[in-house]
Amino acid sequence: MHIEQLERHIIDTIKEWQMKIGYQEENMRLYYPDVSLIGMLELPDGTTEKELKKNLAVFAEIVSERLGQIEISNVGERYCLNVPAEGCKYISEKVPDSELLKNLLVVLNRRENNMDQVRRVFEDYATEHQGTCVEEDHESEGLGLVFYYTSEETDPYVYCIEQDDFGITYHRFSRPDYNKLVSEDNEIKHNAQECIMCK
Repeated sequence: MHIEQLERHIIDTIKEWQMKIGYQEENMRLYYPDVSLIGMLELPDGTTEKELKKNLAVFAEIVSERLGQIEISNVGERYCLNVPAEGCKYISEKVPDSELLKNLLVVLNRRENNMDQVRRVFEDYATEHQGTCVEEDHESEGLGLVFYYTSEETDPYVYCIEQDDFGITYHRFSRPDYNKLVSEDNEIKHNAQECIMCK
């Protein structure tokens, strides 16, 4: 078992919400399908529910010094990781804001904004960090314009940006979770009721 991917995803997700709505001294519940947890923990295919719960308990113990005692529960294949207030406080105080996300939120929070400004955020970040930005059009499949970097060292996430009559919104996915949205025949499989970022 490897803990780095899951710990980073938890920290990055909570930090994202803190950047969007501000820090609040309370716990935060994150929801994951079992396949995502198995992938992030790098457990073998065929890992049983019992084995996953055992590994999650070990994970929770390892990260408790930083994130507090995470409570883990599940209903079938859907797991809840409840990060206590002390863990959220640690993330607020010790984890720096994502420069890319901060710049993107500045644009999205403007009264007047457009996709060219969004595009410039990703391109400028690529230039500053010697990275290469990829833009793909998935508007017809319901995910809008998709931005990511060829190297995960530049930024590990995939950003799906949509514009409608109410403005510009985004979803940020880990690469494995994004890849699960796209089938082999490139048909997008996005279900907002199951998406952890749509909750």
